[in-house]
Amino acid sequence: MKMRQILLLSCIIFAGIACNKQQSKLEEIKKLETALLADIANMDKTKAAELIKKSQEYAVTYPEDTTCAKILFRAADVSRSIADYPNCMKMWNEIQHNYPQSKYAAESLFMQGFTYENDIHNTDKARECYLKFLNLYPGHDLTDDVSMAIKNIDVPLEELVKQFEAQNKTEMESSAK
Repeated sequence: MKMRQILLLSCIIFAGIACNKQQSKLEEIKKLETALLADIANMDKTKAAELIKKSQEYAVTYPEDTTCAKILFRAADVSRSIADYPNCMKMWNEIQHNYPQSKYAAESLFMQGFTYENDIHNTDKARECYLKFLNLYPGHDLTDDVSMAIKNIDVPLEELVKQFEAQNKTEMESSAK
């Protein structure tokens, strides 16, 4: 009987230590996020890299934690901010693969398309991501944005500006009548 009690007590102590360690890692990540967001215009690349590394380590160590998708999504955003596109793409893929039911899965796919289109300038990959998004998430809040992105993906910026100005002029004339 005493042996079972000792074993049970040992398990409880071990679980408590593991929980405290996990909480400590979450607090480290939150602290780094806060420091980076305090001066987002001048993002410290060393702190950014540290946040990204700790976020990825956390997701590997605690894959069953439901906050992993959010942690990875934020780290991917930081990675994109410092133009580390391969790494942010990797994290967005991990979210989609490991946390497909998370709201961050759809947003990750959208961000992949957006990044391919606007940062990497690979419209074929962007279109592929956008079409996959529409197929997987037809009722998502971003569906209209994705449809518009597909429609305008090959239109030069100058042409989009002209179209927008013409549309505004027409709307102004209509409301003046």
